[in-house]
Amino acid sequence: MKKPGLLLAAAVVIVSNALVLIGVARNRAGAPVETIQLTQRELPKGFSEKEDTGVSLRFNWNMGLPTTYPYSSFSWLDQAKLESIGFNTTAALRDPKHQPLPRPAFVAFEYNGPAWEQWVQARKQESGQFDPTALSRLVPIDAGKSAEQLLQKYSDRQRYLIVRGVIRAFVNTGKASKQLDGSVSEILPQNVHVPPSLATAFSASTYTVTLAYGHRFEPGVIGH
Repeated sequence: MKKPGLLLAAAVVIVSNALVLIGVARNRAGAPVETIQLTQRELPKGFSEKEDTGVSLRFNWNMGLPTTYPYSSFSWLDQAKLESIGFNTTAALRDPKHQPLPRPAFVAFEYNGPAWEQWVQARKQESGQFDPTALSRLVPIDAGKSAEQLLQKYSDRQRYLIVRGVIRAFVNTGKASKQLDGSVSEILPQNVHVPPSLATAFSASTYTVTLAYGHRFEPGVIGH
């Protein structure tokens, strides 16, 4: 009596795996949309169980928030930018008790560039002694509904990385007038699986990662 149920469950697993493989193949079809080389500072090894022999990396990015909040690097995520992503800023400001729902967007990150240097200098001025050598140098600098627009605007593929992400908006009532502020809350996906053929390259404490994004903006490790 249980056999039909087991066959159905097995069929579901097979179909699900096939869909995943089809999606991966479509993502990798043709030349990568973008390729960038990062380090263990931006892609540290993710947590894994003892029984798990696979290696995964997780995105570590710098929100650009020194301990003094007004220096937030999210100043670029202003009301006009939030509206362009799809937030109803008028409704949010009218009813601050109900925070807007987060929205998906494409996010542009700058790698080891002026935004990172400005953040380091702000921290040094604020706290004196400050060692940034272990921190991620990925800093969000822009966002939009279209990946193509950001790819054209930030065309240096070794300096900028365009990813899928999640934007949150909230009403800041602590100032003289109500203001809608935003932040980048997630990178999607957050974790990147390392192919078994490359896993041994990430056993050291320091390493480099060559990351490629396909047409569906799903990352894959293609070298080190």
